[in-house]
Amino acid sequence: MANKEKSIPLTLKKALMILEFVASCEHDCTLSKISGALNIPKPTAYRLINGLLSNDYLIQNKEKQIQLGYKLLILGGVVRQKSIIRQVALPFLRELQKLTNETVHLTVPDGNYGVYLEKLESSNAIRLWTRVGAKLPLTVGASMRAILAFLPEERRDKIIAEQNPKLTVSTLSMFQLKKVMQETRKNRYTVSFGEADSGAVALAAPILDNEDVAIAAVSAAGPAARFTNNKIDEWIPAVKKCAVDIGKALFI
Repeated sequence: MANKEKSIPLTLKKALMILEFVASCEHDCTLSKISGALNIPKPTAYRLINGLLSNDYLIQNKEKQIQLGYKLLILGGVVRQKSIIRQVALPFLRELQKLTNETVHLTVPDGNYGVYLEKLESSNAIRLWTRVGAKLPLTVGASMRAILAFLPEERRDKIIAEQNPKLTVSTLSMFQLKKVMQETRKNRYTVSFGEADSGAVALAAPILDNEDVAIAAVSAAGPAARFTNNKIDEWIPAVKKCAVDIGKALFI
């Protein structure tokens, strides 16, 4: 990994840092904020941002706030369409969504984070606000934890030690997380209650390769009012089956 880092030209690395920061910035993403947060001199940040603006990777509104550009949306759409995991998983995800009528996600790992690669929306009026491409730490939430539990032990422990933010009052502590990891590996599923979004519940299972390492996770999620204990018990086998079926379709 160190060699890879060194092989990236510094200018490109800073431009990528800017894109990633803007993606994570919820509001008031200005030149000054980007420069200060990334410790990039303002003239350098200005030059890089202008280059990204001129090529539509970033856009700027009349208040001078910077947002991701439409070029990234186009590229992201191409990545989704060409993703083998997504193509294989989609029929199984549709079956699960039809059964539960809750929001179904396909999540893939990206470093210490999980990324929503696909989302099938519930038809219920009250639903979760999530979006394809959004990231969460692998320590937070059912779909992320389902992946984390089935990563190699050394990598799993390193992620837990480095990345355990408290997003809500229900986010698990490091002690709780390690205990849940053991339960997840034993049961092959996990449930989260308001860890990333207060009032939301998610039920997830890992999609495993032939060596029992997680390459993705599938989850059903929605408001806590609809995820009663009876419903969770009813949907656990379906979520696990969906994940197993996708794994079989990918690797057999």
